[in-house]
Amino acid sequence: MRNQFAYVIGLKVTESDAIIAPNLKLNHIKAGLVNYRTAITANLQNTKAVMIRGLKVDAVVTKLGSDQVLHRTVKSDIAMAPNSNFEYAINWDNEALKPGK
Repeated sequence: MRNQFAYVIGLKVTESDAIIAPNLKLNHIKAGLVNYRTAITANLQNTKAVMIRGLKVDAVVTKLGSDQVLHRTVKSDIAMAPNSNFEYAINWDNEALKPGK
């Protein structure tokens, strides 16, 4: 009897001991559907070659020039891969999206 198997070992190679500070960038915001429900999506990008752990996103939607909160979404303990981006969804509770800024 002969068995063959393979496995992967993760390896992080660095050239120096300098710590790279993460940088989060908001690329764009758009209205649309997420799982067939109305939502606002914000594209967040990690522009650095470093893993972000324990990320907390507190997204607040207001009208331009107003402090009144229309919708708010808070998520904690998010991990984000290096040099990656994703669409962060702000659920609109299946209400109609009204035009405006």
